Amino acid sequence: MAEIRTEAANALNTARTVSATRLEGIRDRTKLDLVRSREGVQLELRDVTNYARRALSDAKTSSTALFREIAGQGPEKTLGRGFAIVRNAAGKPVTSKSNVKTGETLDIEFRDGHVATQAT
Repeated sequence: MAEIRTEAANALNTARTVSATRLEGIRDRTKLDLVRSREGVQLELRDVTNYARRALSDAKTSSTALFREIAGQGPEKTLGRGFAIVRNAAGKPVTSKSNVKTGETLDIEFRDGHVATQAT
């Protein structure tokens, strides 16, 4: 009986030691995995930030180029293509029907001149 108790105690001590060692190994690997994951997240965040900055810069460049192109067209070229510019009595462009009141005097500019009219 004493021998069984001794062997059981030895087995229990061995199991405790092995369990503690394995638990420590798991903790070490978990810490290492956590550090690697944080580094990976930081790298991905840096990449996303750089991509967003680049996209904003490209959008700014594109919008500036489009604005220059539109400004370069000027109203004369637009009128030459068959469009007209409608202005109110103050000379401001009218861009919507909802901005015109019945009876209001309007000026319509064509490629070759102006026509005064009144909204009905």
